[in-house]
Amino acid sequence: MSPTERVRAALRAQGIEREILEFEHSTHTAAQAARAVGATLGQIVKSLVLRGRLSQQPYLILVAGDHRANLDLLRRVIGEELEQPPPEWVEAVTGFPVGGVAPIGYLSPIRTLLDPALLQRNPLWAAAGSSRSVFALSPEELWALTQAEVLPEV
Repeated sequence: MSPTERVRAALRAQGIEREILEFEHSTHTAAQAARAVGATLGQIVKSLVLRGRLSQQPYLILVAGDHRANLDLLRRVIGEELEQPPPEWVEAVTGFPVGGVAPIGYLSPIRTLLDPALLQRNPLWAAAGSSRSVFALSPEELWALTQAEVLPEV
């Protein structure tokens, strides 16, 4: 099953039928995705995969497109330093290439943390398994689908 089909299957498993938009041009970055769908940067869900420096555990950080991941806050919440793993590791752990990492449809469960700003924006747009595919969802759907821990506001 392709990464995009895994996203579609994860949506359907939760009773959500959603069109996945495929573009000729890349939606790899938040800015590219926002332009492609006519959304604001803040409506784009960036799915960042970080790795615990000691534990080597993967963490999925869902961040609004107009925000940056707060590594100090994440370190305090998770309890260890985080590092950016190589793209090959991300794809091996998640089944998604960097630039197409979706918030759902993982090969195995992954601890997920959510930027609270995403709960204030509607609709949201997230990668759908490739660097040229996205899908829309509401903040409530994002939270329900991912069961993410909402980060404290800073």
